[in-house]
Amino acid sequence: MTPSALAKIVVYEEPPTTSGLTFAYQLDSVVQDANERGFNALSISFGANADDPTGGTVDQALTSAANDGMAIFAADGDHGTEVPGATSWPSSNPDVVSVGGMQYDTNGQNYWNSGFDPNTGVVWAGGYGLTDYGAHSWQTSLGYSEYRIIPDVSFLANNAMLVFNGSRYTDGGTSLASPCWAGIWALADQVYRSQTGQGLSGEAAQVIYTVAADAQGDPAFFQSKGTAATFYEGIGFGSPDVAAFVVDVLKLY
Repeated sequence: MTPSALAKIVVYEEPPTTSGLTFAYQLDSVVQDANERGFNALSISFGANADDPTGGTVDQALTSAANDGMAIFAADGDHGTEVPGATSWPSSNPDVVSVGGMQYDTNGQNYWNSGFDPNTGVVWAGGYGLTDYGAHSWQTSLGYSEYRIIPDVSFLANNAMLVFNGSRYTDGGTSLASPCWAGIWALADQVYRSQTGQGLSGEAAQVIYTVAADAQGDPAFFQSKGTAATFYEGIGFGSPDVAAFVVDVLKLY
């Protein structure tokens, strides 16, 4: 592999803030800059427990970037069941791919448990539930609700092994799951470019839902062979079989 074929990762850093409005405008500048630079994927690991506090300015930037072909992935938070009006934004935006977490253990849990409150009996997990955004047709076609449901997909969020500068670490959370999905998308885009000379087109969320609905061949998610992926509360379509996912994405074009 030549150096020009390696991934290029740009990290945006913003000053810390306790203001949701300030965070939103910081995000707005990041989304617009990434879109102007022509990045094919953007991962967002931060969020606010409200809809766009700018009154739609940042939502419009997210939608515009997604329409231009940039895949936007956002962590859906680590705090369990959501209610409309309090879901993790910008993950709740219908043009963003909302990423939840999963874990695998002897108890057979299929979503990530980040904690447990013995006083209330509430299990904390990746944020999930109904938002107060209207859903796109690719989600309403599942027959669940006219409102957007998060997350769309998930990834390993518990004791994931990482290697940095030659050292091994373990980490977790939906803030880890989101950039993993951005990397998967970048890989699919790279393979597609090598075969066609151009990048993937169309909104990433719509592509993912189309792939999940495919009832032929090896499943792109860890489901039964030859059947369309099932959408589950709390994890969306779940974790991908990356090789099968890339193959299925290529078949769409």
